[in-house]
Amino acid sequence: MSLRLSIVFGCTAVLLLGGAGPVAPQTRAGWLADYRTLKSELENQYANLTWFASPEGGRDLPALDRNTTADLERATTEDEARTALLAFQAAFKDGHFVGRPVLAPASGESPEPEWPDLKAADEAARACLALGYGGAAVAFSLPIETLPGFALETDGDGTPFRSGIVTTGTTRVGVVRIPSFAMENFPALCRQSWTAEGVDQGGDVNQSALERAITKAWYAELAALLRSFETRGVDAVVVDIGGNGGGDDSGDIATRLFSGRPLQSSPLLIKRGPAAESYLKEQLEQIDYGLSLKPDAAGKQLLSQARRQLESQPAASTDCDLSWVWREQRQWNPSGSCSDLVQIGTAGGPLATLAADAIPQPRIARRLSWSIDARDHWGAWTGPVYVLVDGRTASSAEMFAATLQNNGVAKVMGVPSAGAGCGAMGPDGRVVLAATQMVFSFPTCVRLRPDGSDEVAGLAPDILLRPTQGESRRARAARLFRTIETDRQEGSATSR
Repeated sequence: MSLRLSIVFGCTAVLLLGGAGPVAPQTRAGWLADYRTLKSELENQYANLTWFASPEGGRDLPALDRNTTADLERATTEDEARTALLAFQAAFKDGHFVGRPVLAPASGESPEPEWPDLKAADEAARACLALGYGGAAVAFSLPIETLPGFALETDGDGTPFRSGIVTTGTTRVGVVRIPSFAMENFPALCRQSWTAEGVDQGGDVNQSALERAITKAWYAELAALLRSFETRGVDAVVVDIGGNGGGDDSGDIATRLFSGRPLQSSPLLIKRGPAAESYLKEQLEQIDYGLSLKPDAAGKQLLSQARRQLESQPAASTDCDLSWVWREQRQWNPSGSCSDLVQIGTAGGPLATLAADAIPQPRIARRLSWSIDARDHWGAWTGPVYVLVDGRTASSAEMFAATLQNNGVAKVMGVPSAGAGCGAMGPDGRVVLAATQMVFSFPTCVRLRPDGSDEVAGLAPDILLRPTQGESRRARAARLFRTIETDRQEGSATSR
């Protein structure tokens, strides 16, 4: 369009160039109301809010609030309003705080379909796919296979884990790839467990028994691999969890396979209100079930003590006003009178640790510490451990690395992790916004590090391995093992 046409037609020229007309006041008011609703629900349900409102959290929420309000006041379309809300969410850099458009009205959501009616005689590979068991990335997060001193041990296709041994100088390092802590990402274990005890119930498949068999096999396979490293004369083990986005409680439980001494699970804090009340109720029911199994005197005492401790936690909602987070920063104090967080046990159960022989009956012991599920495999490896992380290591994978690091069992190598931390012990927090038709979900729990910080800050490696200019990924993989060899020679990595 010529300059003359622009002048002659004025506002029409703007429209012809693709601009938008004025927004109706009630429309913009709806967008701003959505934003107020989102902030209010974050105050009510978001466990990491006060962390990010602190100087330690590294965010400037008052500035973010001002900028988001200004973006919404400038928005001329619903897409621009949605973009402003998504930019607000992204600024937290919390992997469990996510937003997306509502795909269908809440009232029109379809009910959850039933799982396929599978029979024990069905072909395992097809049946496991029907149940949702697909594969995560098998390859190592760095091209370790291309190194001249590498020998493949297990391929991760027909077996659950990819593994190998790398020889650098005089050091032999066993490498095991854990691509995920979600059991549905291990189809080989599903196929293997299809004929396990309890799965076939008169020709029908007991899905709960199948899931238990898969989980049991997961720990057994990992332990067997670690024991094989010892028999092969390996000097140290690298656990590759680069790109591992997390999964379930196995991220905490599996740490016990890498140490011969008791480990402490991270303190677990939950947002007061429905999330904390629901989780507390579940844990009390589990302890009561353990008591109903008639434990011995020592077991009864431990269960009763844990019950009293849980009952003393104020899980109900408070009238704590957290609107200050949009106006100022305050020091992080998760146990403060207005933190709106309550500690309910640990990430590994009501007790931070439990000796292997404290309660002989596993069905009772696991009510206090979920790591008992892998008790037969504790200490499968007791030598030096290095955990390889990257910017996509998140959630329960961060819990795995953090627990080993917290307990002085392993050194973390690589670059800082994603910073997702704890997700939810139960359903996520959730809010649907009426005007923009956006849905946001956010975590309701926090795992604490030994220094009192929130694990959502991400893991800082003990040994930083940032890519250098002009360095290939293969060269970086080689540098990883040279660094381990140097670390071993200096004697700073000892048996655990």
